[in-house]
Amino acid sequence: MAIIDYNKYQVTKHAKDRIKKRFGLLDSEIPSWVTRFLSNCKFVSKQEQNREKHRYGEIVAILDVVNKNVITFYHESSEGVGLQKAQRNPEVQVALNTAMNDFIKTKRKKLAKKMVEVDAPLREAMRNFKKSPTEDNYTELCLAISNMNEEIEKFNMLVGEARMAMGVK
Repeated sequence: MAIIDYNKYQVTKHAKDRIKKRFGLLDSEIPSWVTRFLSNCKFVSKQEQNREKHRYGEIVAILDVVNKNVITFYHESSEGVGLQKAQRNPEVQVALNTAMNDFIKTKRKKLAKKMVEVDAPLREAMRNFKKSPTEDNYTELCLAISNMNEEIEKFNMLVGEARMAMGVK
């Protein structure tokens, strides 16, 4: 179940730093990313010091539920992994980075095409709502925006995972 009062949570500096480092997001992307996470995540377990672990997809967050703070985010595949990371041969790392960068570019192009697809319904919904701000038109507008945000979020999570595979935190 999603966090009921997720809009009351504050994202700590540590959590923002982890999001940028581990998922490659910009400062401007963090608020909507966190909101989407908190509004969709599922409870996993209770932790020490009034903390809870929540998960959405393969992303895990630790929350201080008493003080309403988001403590950190990480990819679930990093659980149980020690602090020592195996060193890769630099040639292998360059090849992996090149392949992942090409992969990200391809996905970015696909996202651009998808944005063109959702653009027409979004514009139509905006026109309809501007013309007649009814509940139905508002719902149509929210759905169109949600569809666009969902595509962007899929891309952001994919890029974050690709960057983690490249060793970029």
